[in-house]
Amino acid sequence: KPAAATGDKNPYAAPKGDTKLDIAKWQLHRAIEDLPDDAVFGIVVYSESYRSWEEELVAANARGKKKAHAFVDGLDGNGTTNICDSLDRALDSGADTIFLLSDGDPNRGRLSSVDALLSELLVRNRLLRIVVHTVGIGEVEGSAFLKDLARRTGGRYVGFR
Repeated sequence: KPAAATGDKNPYAAPKGDTKLDIAKWQLHRAIEDLPDDAVFGIVVYSESYRSWEEELVAANARGKKKAHAFVDGLDGNGTTNICDSLDRALDSGADTIFLLSDGDPNRGRLSSVDALLSELLVRNRLLRIVVHTVGIGEVEGSAFLKDLARRTGGRYVGFR
């Protein structure tokens, strides 16, 4: 379990539970809260399929952050990992940076082979040049995939066990 952030006024100083989903939601809340006001962002969540929070990127002002936090609070999981389809959507969003949170290897979607997925993502990203940071949550079976994806796109990998 990651250490709690400091600061009495921070509503996201610690996860609200001990599950991998609780930790993922906590990390997402922290990332949203730390966005500068002049940033734009989007959220794509996935399990068996994927779902975009909003169709377009949203300003990281107080209103946008409040709506995003409410969306994150309503998330629940089902144990499947459709990384391919959700990353396809994220790559098409116009973002210049992606943060991928996962607790394992892909096992659903158009591509569920780690090698095939990594190869295709790297080919697509040659022109896009999107930095992909990855966050492994829990006992990460896919940590080698997540580490490689981050390294090969100029991102960083962080794991929480």
